[in-house]
Amino acid sequence: MNCLIIDDKELNRLVMRHMLETANIGLHEAADAETGLRMIDDTIFDLVFIDYHMPGMDGLGATLAIRARADHLCKTPIIIVTGDVSADATDRAVRAGADFVLHKPISMEDLFNAVGAVLSMPHAPPSDGRLTALRQRS
Repeated sequence: MNCLIIDDKELNRLVMRHMLETANIGLHEAADAETGLRMIDDTIFDLVFIDYHMPGMDGLGATLAIRARADHLCKTPIIIVTGDVSADATDRAVRAGADFVLHKPISMEDLFNAVGAVLSMPHAPPSDGRLTALRQRS
């Protein structure tokens, strides 16, 4: 499994990386949405984590850009990560095309439950066996 983490805060990427590496997931990182979108042009990701609030293009803008693509990558599963627990923020993320909204602070259990839920959706890529490992850890 190959994932992309888009977050402007290095500490947030480090925490996500640490948790996801326990499941031997291939990880790529981008410190801003524009870089992340360019990475999606060059690499197929099974799942993309996008921070909601970033300078420049935010997570909603990045999600909308992915969903607006004219190729199969428009269906790439997206988890928005945010510290904003308001119903309005969650609603905006879902309307932008997020498959799941994960609220900070993130626990390993919440992370793996979110990944399992998103990868169980009909549009998700076929599992390479690591999904079982993710579900067992939650």
